[in-house]
Formats: sequence, C-alpha cells, structure tokens
Amino acid sequence: MKVIKTNFLLFIIPVLFISVAIVFATQMYPIYANTPFYGQDPAYQYLFAGVDILLGKAPAHNDHPGTPLQLLIAITIAVVWFVRHTLGVIGQEMFVDVLAQPELYLMSVSALVVLLNSIAIFFIGLRVFKVTERYLSAAMCQLAPMVFVLSLPNVIYPSPESLLWCISLCLLGVLVPALLGDSSKQNIVNKKMAVFAGVFCGIGLAVKVTFLPLAGLVLILRSSRLVLISIAVMSASWFIGVLPIYSRLGSMFGWLHKVINHSGLHGAGQNAVFNVGEFIGNFSYVRSMYPLLETAVWIMVIVSLWGFIKYQILAKKIKFDTEIQGQTIAKKINNYSWLTAFVLSLVVIGQAIMVAKHPGPTYMIPVLPITVIAFAWLLDTQKFLQAPRLVKQLLHLSVFVFFAYQAVTSSVSAYQVIKKYHAKGAQDNLIIQDAIHQYKNPILIGTFNCTLPQCALWFGQLMTPEVQLKMDHVTTDFYHFDIFSKNLHVPGQGALYQDDTSKVINGYIATGRTVLLISPPYDQLVNFDVEKLVSTPVQVLYLVKGYKNPQ
Repeated sequence: MKVIKTNFLLFIIPVLFISVAIVFATQMYPIYANTPFYGQDPAYQYLFAGVDILLGKAPAHNDHPGTPLQLLIAITIAVVWFVRHTLGVIGQEMFVDVLAQPELYLMSVSALVVLLNSIAIFFIGLRVFKVTERYLSAAMCQLAPMVFVLSLPNVIYPSPESLLWCISLCLLGVLVPALLGDSSKQNIVNKKMAVFAGVFCGIGLAVKVTFLPLAGLVLILRSSRLVLISIAVMSASWFIGVLPIYSRLGSMFGWLHKVINHSGLHGAGQNAVFNVGEFIGNFSYVRSMYPLLETAVWIMVIVSLWGFIKYQILAKKIKFDTEIQGQTIAKKINNYSWLTAFVLSLVVIGQAIMVAKHPGPTYMIPVLPITVIAFAWLLDTQKFLQAPRLVKQLLHLSVFVFFAYQAVTSSVSAYQVIKKYHAKGAQDNLIIQDAIHQYKNPILIGTFNCTLPQCALWFGQLMTPEVQLKMDHVTTDFYHFDIFSKNLHVPGQGALYQDDTSKVINGYIATGRTVLLISPPYDQLVNFDVEKLVSTPVQVLYLVKGYKNPQ
C-alpha cells in the first residue's frame, strides 16, 4: 500500500508536466509561423532528416550530430503514416503525406518527446525517493524541466534539446545513489550503474556535442575500473547512435574541428580557439542567464573545498597500521561527498566554458537539472544542520516551495513570450497573404525565415533533394530561393543551376506573369530587381521586376 501511495505521489508532477506542455503546444504550433524563436530552423530540417533515414540515406544535416532524434522522427513518421493509411484517412504515399501535413508529423514528434520526458521525470523522482526516503526531495528534482524560462519550450519544440532534457534526467537518475546516497556505505556504486551511465552518456553525445561536459559525471563512480567500463560503454553507445550517418562522420568531424579552431559561431570568426574579449563577455552572459545554477555551483565549490581540507587534516592524523587496514576514511568523514560536489561543479563550469566559446543559451540545457540535484545533495547528504527533525522538514519544504514557485513563474514567462511571438508571426502571415490575394495566379518565391508554411517546407528539405521532386504534389507555384547558395528550387525539379535561375524568373516576367518575393530584407537579395509592396516587422513582400545572375 505504501509503495502504491508513493508511486501515485510521484506521478503528480509528470502528469502536471504533460498538461502544461499541451497548453504550451497550443501557442507553439503551427511552428512555421514562429519568429524568431521555435520556428522552421531546425525543426523542419530534423523532420526531413528523418525522411532521409526512411529513404535509406545518411541525413545531410548531421553537424550536432543529432542522429538519435532523427531516428526517433523517422520511427514517428512511419507509425503515424501507417495508422493514417490503415484507418483510410489518406491514400497517398508516405513522403507526399509528410509534405502535405508537416505540422501533424512535427506535433507527433513533440508528443512523443514530451511523453519520454515525463517518464524521465518519474524515473528521477523514484530514484531520489528510494535513496533519500523524502518525497519533497524527489518532487523537487522532478521540477527540473520547469524551473528555468528556457526549460518547457525546449522540451516541447522538436530539436536536440528536447531529447537532451530526457537523457540528462535519466543519467542523473541512474547516478542518484552515488550523488545522494550515504557515502560511508560500501557498494553504493556498481557495474550495472556504470553500464547504464555509459549508455545514456553515449546517446547524449550522439544527440548533441553540447552534452560532452555531462559525461564527466562518470567520475563519481569512484572506482577507476567502473569509470573505464562506463567510458567503454559510452563509446560503443555513441557509435551505435551515429550509425545512420557512418558515411558522413568525416564531414561531421571536419565541421567540429572548424568550430573548435575558430572563435566565431559555426566555424566563423578568427582562426583561434578563443577570442579573449568575446569569451569573457559570453561567460558573463551565461552567468547572468542562470543565476540559480551559479548559486548552486558556488555552494558545491565551497562545500567541496571545505570537505577536501577536512579530509587532508584527518588523513594526516590517521595511523595506517594493521588495525585499520580495510577500513575507509569515508567511515570517519564524508569523503565522497566533497568529491561529488567537486565533480558536479566541474561539469557545470566545463559546460559554461563550452558555451562561452560557442554561445547559445539553450546549449546549457544538459547541466540545468544539476541545479536541483545540488540542492537535494546539500539537504540530504550534508550534516551541517544539527537541528530537530521538524526544523529539517521545514527547511526541505521551504526549498521545495521555492523551486515550485520558480517553476510556475518561469513557465508563465515562457508561455507569454511564445504567445507573443507566435501571434506576431501569425499576424504577419495574414498581412502578407491578404496582399498576395490581390494578384491573380502569381508565382511566389520564398526564402529562409519567411513565415509562410511553404517557406518552412522548402527550408526543411533543402538537404533532401529526392523529396523536392515530389513538391509538385503539394504546390506548383511556390518556389524557394536559397540565399546561401543563390539557387532557385522549383517544385518537381529541385535546385536549378544559377544560370537557369534568371531564365526562369525573367521568363515568367516576360510572359506577363506576376512574380512575388516573400523574404526578410536580406543583403543576399541584391540580384533581384524588386519593388517593395508590403513591409512588416518580420518580412517584406516584393514585386519582382527582374533577376540578374551573380557574376
């Protein structure tokens, strides 16, 4: 009966999490209208990377590398299409249906990832409760994906970060006995823990390279043998995770090498690992984004230093003779406790350094759950509070209430931001669509970050040329101009050579056909001879008078 009651209580926050995620999804979808956050990039490219896998190809979008998420998307596409086809909802082939209903498939991916995260939330809560026997500590750790403003949106939005939340929670859940358990007990870590930690670390690294610092958590396994086992399993797990892009691993490593050896984003900037001035500014920015995480790190650093000093003092006092052989210093002092704090703080600092090198607030997501783990560790393992049981319970309750308050306020703030920018994109679409309807049967050309649904669809499949040949099943008069390659993509034909771009565009104009361009005001549009028709805060509708190929 007690077990059933405990499990019921531990289900409360996962169910609440799913409910809040559904509310967020109502403002996040359709994704194509979102700008500048949670829009077509990278969700649509990941959708069509899943299509690539179903076509039996190595996805061209593999910088992160992101393969486990792409595999998950491929499975979701196959299952959703099979159900729709079996029920008679559709009669068209799978890839045409993805083109016709991309938002449905993306929403299905979001639903699956939210479900996986809710399972991970229950898992870490169950593990914490078994070790600490405190429901408040377990519930506090379950709140991790809702404590920060960036948390919930990045769980729902189908990108690598949505899967990283799940993997980070699972990894921490596996390691909970070592993190929060009584360090004086023997066999608190074991081979099974090392193996599962290695599995989750390997999958995390295959999802995104920003997971790398979190792999340092295997150091709390304490035994060099167990650490080596975990690293070996991690390597194998990573390799299995990236098997679909085995043929493209060379280009992926080349891109990563370029990123490491250049100071700017995505391999741009100076030919140097760091630009000191930019690095310091970025590091300060990361600190300002996550003050609660920084507070947790400072607490762990101070405690770990104090524990190390106490350990060294005690070590000098202990006489190592036959009477105490086989005993551990951990029986006299919380030896592994300071080691745990040291590893946790080192992992977070390592993540902050990586993000300061290649800035992006969402890149900190893998280590964010450590914030609540750090407070649970402080309350449940440190003997600094010599107080009555009631006082300790009140302290636990106060910290839980604080994190619950953070979860509520952060979620509300995130919801308001998403709602604001989604409404902005939807309003822009209405303005542009109304202006387009004034022209009879025009040829439309979209570009990157145009918020019309066709723009998102074209952007997603730029690396999947086979699918572009099926675009004429969905639209015949909407083309895509790639601002980076200067190529025009035509439904049913794919990418044209640059010389042919002017022939097609100018050919339509010569026959009296209206050609309209929908795009943010990019410098890369310089070869278009245009007249501005409608300008919104997001994009501009142009009348195209001609096009001249780049020299």
